[in-house]
Amino acid sequence: YELALNPDIQDLLVAETKEAFNENTADIDYETLCRLPLLDAVISETLRKHTTNVRLDREAMEDVVLSRGSDGSVIKIEKGMILEIPVYAIHYNPDYFPDPFAFKPDRFLPENRHHIKPYTYLPFGTGPRNCIGMRFAILQMKLTLTNIMQHFKFYRVPNTNVPIQYTAARNLLLDIRFRINSESDIRDDHGVDYHDYSDERAFFVVDVADIIDKHTQWTQRLPRVQPYYAVKCNPSPIVLEILAGLGCGFDCASRGELDQVLALGLTRPERIIYANTCKPGSYISHARALGIRHMTFDNSEELVKMSRLHPDALLVIRIKVNDKLSRVPLSDKFGAHIYQIPELLATAKQLGLSVIGCSFHAGSDCQSAQAYHQAISDARLVFDMGSEHGYDMTYLDIGGGFPGSPISGVCIHEMTDAVNVALDKHFPATDSRYNHDNFTIIAELGRYYVASAFTLVTNIIAKRWAPVVNDSQHKPEMQYYLNDGNAGSLRGVQSKPQPLMSLPGRPVYPSTLFGPTCSSYDCIRRGVPLTEMFVGEWLYFKHTGAYSLCFRTEFNGFPAPTFEYMVSSRALEILQRMSNWRRISTIINDNMHYVYNGLLWVDGQQIDEKPDEQHMEGNNEFTP
Repeated sequence: YELALNPDIQDLLVAETKEAFNENTADIDYETLCRLPLLDAVISETLRKHTTNVRLDREAMEDVVLSRGSDGSVIKIEKGMILEIPVYAIHYNPDYFPDPFAFKPDRFLPENRHHIKPYTYLPFGTGPRNCIGMRFAILQMKLTLTNIMQHFKFYRVPNTNVPIQYTAARNLLLDIRFRINSESDIRDDHGVDYHDYSDERAFFVVDVADIIDKHTQWTQRLPRVQPYYAVKCNPSPIVLEILAGLGCGFDCASRGELDQVLALGLTRPERIIYANTCKPGSYISHARALGIRHMTFDNSEELVKMSRLHPDALLVIRIKVNDKLSRVPLSDKFGAHIYQIPELLATAKQLGLSVIGCSFHAGSDCQSAQAYHQAISDARLVFDMGSEHGYDMTYLDIGGGFPGSPISGVCIHEMTDAVNVALDKHFPATDSRYNHDNFTIIAELGRYYVASAFTLVTNIIAKRWAPVVNDSQHKPEMQYYLNDGNAGSLRGVQSKPQPLMSLPGRPVYPSTLFGPTCSSYDCIRRGVPLTEMFVGEWLYFKHTGAYSLCFRTEFNGFPAPTFEYMVSSRALEILQRMSNWRRISTIINDNMHYVYNGLLWVDGQQIDEKPDEQHMEGNNEFTP
C-alpha cells in the first residue's frame, strides 16, 4: 500500500534489492538480506504507521510511584494493576516522529535511527517480554518483499482509499485496493493502463431540500413578491418539476423554454412571463398560440411586431437601472432609459397596445442591496408616466440578481429587507384609505434557487508537473486534467476545487486545472494551492447550480455530467404531496439517496451522517 502511494521510494527499493541478488543463482543469502538499509527502513516505517498492535497490556509486578506533586500528591501504580500502553498513539506523536502521517522511511536509516527515543517504537513491544517471533517475522517480510519486487510493481488505483481505512474490529484493514503489474505487463503497456476507467464520468449531486427551503425562505421574507423561476439559469427537469409543484411562476426567454414549462402540465399561461425584449416574430406568434400574454419590451420596433403578431399581449416595459455593482451587468444590452419612456408609451398607445407595468434587472449576481431600492424608485416614475398616458399599471417585475450561495459575498436578508422597504415606500400594500392594492409583483429568480443546490464532482483523468519560475526560484507546479471544464459545466464557476476525501500528510503544490478538451482556453484555474492528487481521484466544486448546465457545450464530444439526487426525509414528504410526484419520482428514482432522521442511506446502506437541520434558514452548505 505505501509503496503504491510512494513510487519514488518503490523505485529506490527495487534498485537496492536487485543489486543484492546473486545474478547466477537469482537468490539472496541471509547476511546480504540483513544489510539492506532501505529495505529495513521501509518495513520499519510501515510497522510504525500500521502497527500490528494498537496497544500493549502489562501487569505491574510491584508498587511503583511514577511522580510526586508539589502538594504531596502522588501517581502510584500498585502491584497487580493492568496497564495499557497506547502504541498507536505513541507512533503518531509528533514529538517522537515529526510529520507522523507521512511515510518517511528515512527516519529508520542507520544515520538517523539514533534520533528515535527509546520506548517510542513498539511494533513488537520491547523489553524482556517483547514478541518472541519478531526476528522471524521481519525475516519473512524482507524475503517476501524482495522476491516480489523483482517481478512486480505496485500501482495506486482510483478506488484506493487514501488515507487508509480500518474496520471497527481490532487491527483489521478495510478494503486496501491497489493493483500489481508484472514486469512484462509494465514493459508492454508502460504502466499506463493500470486502473478501471469505467466509472470516471463527472456527476452533479443535487440537494433537493435546498431548493425547497429556498422557496420557503423567499415566501416568508417577501410575501408580496411572487417568485418566478428564470428557466435560463438551470433548465434541468428536476428543478422545473419541483418549482412547478411548489406553485412557482416562470420567466421564459425563448420558444423552447415556453414549451418546456408548459409541458409540465402544472403552470397556467398567465403564470409565465416572456421576459425577452427582443423576440423573433415566429416566437411571438407561437407564444400567442400558447396563450402567453405577459411580455417585456424596451424599443419601438418590438411594439410594431407586437401590434401585428400579438395585439392582445399584456406588455411590461423594461427600464435601465444602475447595475454597475453586479458581477454581470445587463443594462448595456437591455432596457430603455427613463427619458425614452414617454415616447415608447405614446407609441404603444398609438398602436392600441396594452402596457400593464414595468420591469428592471439589477444585474446578475448583484452585490448591492441599495441597487434594488433605487430601481424600485425608478419604476415608480414609470408607473406615474403610464398614468399620464392613460395606462393603469398594476404589474411590477423586480428582476433577479439575488444571491444563491455564500460565495456571492452578499447577504440575501439585506437584499430582501431593502426590497421590502422600497416597496412599502413606493408601492404600499394599502392606500391612505386602507384599500388593498391590486398590484402583481414578481421577481425573476435564477441563481437564488439553484446555485447552492448543485455540487459538481469531477475526476482527474491525467496529471503532469512542470517547473515554474517564481522570482529566483523554480517551484514545481502540478497540472491536472479533469473530465469537465470551461467548455462544459465549469464555465464561470467561482467555487474552489476540493478533494472529495481528506488527504492528511500529502504535500501542497500550486496547481493548474485544465478541462478535457483540445482548446487552450479550457483552463479552469491557475495557481490554486491544492493537496497533491492522483489520476482517478475526485475533486468537487460546490455551488455550481447556476449557469453551469445551460452554458455547457458538446465540444470535442465530451458528455454532460450525470445526476445523483440527495433527498431528506422532510423533502421526500413534501415531494410526495405534490400532484406531479409521479413525474418527479421517475426522474430521481434510479439515482436517489435518502437522508432519513439525519442519516444518509445509499442503496439501503447507511454510509454517513448528515444533520437534517442543515437546511434551516441561513444554512445552505453541502459537502458530498
